[in-house]
Amino acid sequence: MILTNIKVYPQGFNPRSIQRIELFLNKNNQHSEQDFSICNNLSQSDIILLDLDTVKNTKAINEVRQNNPQKPLVVLSVLHYKYNDPLIFSVKKPLNDSNFYQLLQQISLLTEKQIPPEIELKTALLEHIQSNNNSPVKQVNSNNSPQTISTSDKVRLSSYVGRQADIDIDKPQSVISILFDSKRLLLGSIQRGISRAKSSNKMLELHNFGHTFIIDPKLKTIHSFVSESVLRPLCLMTSNDVSVIKTVKKGRQDPQFINLLEQRKADVIEWRWDELLWKFSLWSARGKIPRETDLKLPVTLSHWPNFSRLQMFPHAMQIAAIMQQSPARLTDIAQQLGVEQRFVFAFYTAANAIGLAHNSRRQSDNLFKTEVLINGVNKELQENDSDSIINKMFSFLTGKADSKISDKQSGARK
Repeated sequence: MILTNIKVYPQGFNPRSIQRIELFLNKNNQHSEQDFSICNNLSQSDIILLDLDTVKNTKAINEVRQNNPQKPLVVLSVLHYKYNDPLIFSVKKPLNDSNFYQLLQQISLLTEKQIPPEIELKTALLEHIQSNNNSPVKQVNSNNSPQTISTSDKVRLSSYVGRQADIDIDKPQSVISILFDSKRLLLGSIQRGISRAKSSNKMLELHNFGHTFIIDPKLKTIHSFVSESVLRPLCLMTSNDVSVIKTVKKGRQDPQFINLLEQRKADVIEWRWDELLWKFSLWSARGKIPRETDLKLPVTLSHWPNFSRLQMFPHAMQIAAIMQQSPARLTDIAQQLGVEQRFVFAFYTAANAIGLAHNSRRQSDNLFKTEVLINGVNKELQENDSDSIINKMFSFLTGKADSKISDKQSGARK
């Protein structure tokens, strides 16, 4: 079988994304008559792949088309657009492996290597491929946006993303208004319980806020014994009481654990760790972000969340797609999607709670020391100085001292 080599030029992708595209092409090439490969030279390429979410400028599309009028252009974005130019193909992220490769195979027929010389055949081919690629156009204000849902759903939505307005990240007072600290919340208590269960590798019984939670490190589950309607407001309560943690000596075979399940079977919920932490963080923060988050630094998403078991809310998947593609500031993501910041903040907080999202400190951030003018004297600004200033202001204004909260561990069950 003679393979046709098709060279793809990626524009607007970081090295990690290019590597993933290359792996994707190599995997699918094994079952194809085309041999797609990454090309670093635009002039030698056959197809141009443009990440619109990274370039963030639709003018780049016009420039690419003007400079390369004969080359098909594939535009990737979390939103699906329609273009009048028949050689521009819009593909919505996240990509479906098989569908995207099939589209590339069809587009390869439009490259200078393979396109038919007859005008009629060329036109028919263009119309056919574009018609197959006509997925619904994604508008910013879609049916699942908060502007179009019912009043009751708006109230329910606010319990996940809050109601606060967008802020100016250059104003410390505004930043402080959207920070939250989980230390004295039920969320923080459970996070510390999970950490202790992981280190001891033993099932633990945690008592706090007047309720019991059983943490199983082997199956990575948590049992709660009240309904969600009770847990939701509980997540907003603060307490100075330390948690009482006991070891469930015989694990799931422990008689007291079995009796507890039987007595409270009407309200018992067995959660996966990520499921509980995700939902509890949404209930606790309501559109705010963890206190240690630096809004002026980009954030990154290490893995795609398992949305099949996590609490969904509007724009979550689009936010995840942008965040995983390349590091970006939370406020920039909100601006790029045209959504309120609270949706992006809520997603980041939930993803951070399950260990998927964090501030990205890039190599370039550490190349030069930053200096600030203090009392007329240039002083080096250390990495955590701006963070500590915000934290001190947050502590002062909220009356929450940075005292360490330790959980009290009682002895194992007799």
